[in-house]
Amino acid sequence: MSWFEKIPTMERQELRDLKKYIDISFKDFSRTYGDGIETFFDPLLYFLVWFEKLLINA
Repeated sequence: MSWFEKIPTMERQELRDLKKYIDISFKDFSRTYGDGIETFFDPLLYFLVWFEKLLINA
C-alpha cells in the first residue's frame, strides 16, 4: 500500500535519458517502416478523400 501513498519518482537525468531513448527509437522505427506504412494506407486515404468529395457534392 505504500505505493498508493508515495508516488515513485525518477531522477531528472534518468527521465532525460529515457526521453532520448524513446525519441531515437521512434525516429529509427519511422525511418525504417514509415514509407511502408504510408504505402499500406494510401488506398484508404484515396477512398476517404473520394468519399468526402462525394458527400460534399451530394
